[in-house]
Amino acid sequence: MKIVKKVLPVLLIVLALAGCGLVDQLKKGVARKASRITSVVATDTVSKEFAIVDIEYVFTGTGISADKVVFSREGSDRQDTLNIVLVGTIYTDLDTLSSNTTYTYKMWVIDGGEMKEYDEVELTTLPAIEVTSPDLAVSGDLTVTWKKISTQDKDYLKYKIEIFQVKAEDLTDIDGLIALTDPLEPVVEVELSESDTEGEYTFSAANYELPGGYVVKVSTTSFFGSLVDKSSTIKAFVWSE
Repeated sequence: MKIVKKVLPVLLIVLALAGCGLVDQLKKGVARKASRITSVVATDTVSKEFAIVDIEYVFTGTGISADKVVFSREGSDRQDTLNIVLVGTIYTDLDTLSSNTTYTYKMWVIDGGEMKEYDEVELTTLPAIEVTSPDLAVSGDLTVTWKKISTQDKDYLKYKIEIFQVKAEDLTDIDGLIALTDPLEPVVEVELSESDTEGEYTFSAANYELPGGYVVKVSTTSFFGSLVDKSSTIKAFVWSE
């Protein structure tokens, strides 16, 4: 009985602390997080890479009387204010961010003109897809190879391959390469197995006008709710017979 008497108060304290944590969590909400990565390699080895972060915050807690929320990335002086949508407030950080990098966002709500600290959201952006071939100049059949990307949560197994033809003078136009939307062929879909470390697809040289400037785009996408995780790499090259 003495043991029971000693253990019971400790158990009650633990439950009380757990209950406080649970109540505190219920006062907050649920964050869904995503990132979109674009990486470009042009024929003069000029490269550009950037990430866009999306956060959808669902205010599941009770007692929310504020009508605006403020997001700010740790290390940045920028603060973005949005109107609160209880079922899902979507915030997009349009600053130039990096792939495979962890960012922390602090949130405040504006209630009665007063800004009150509310929650904190941490996320890690997707890695960029490493396209290992083609080189900047290729002849014969074109084999596109890339390394599979993975995060702590999942392996990305489904990839799309697109091929475009461009003028020689456009091979170093980074913005133009990003804007390409009309591939020469229907999008090719390649699915890897969990044991695969890279993907591969071959285009026959007999089907294309050679020599010429070409671009391949390798991308992977994962949808969840209204958000999308996506990583795309665009690589320009000169293709000859």
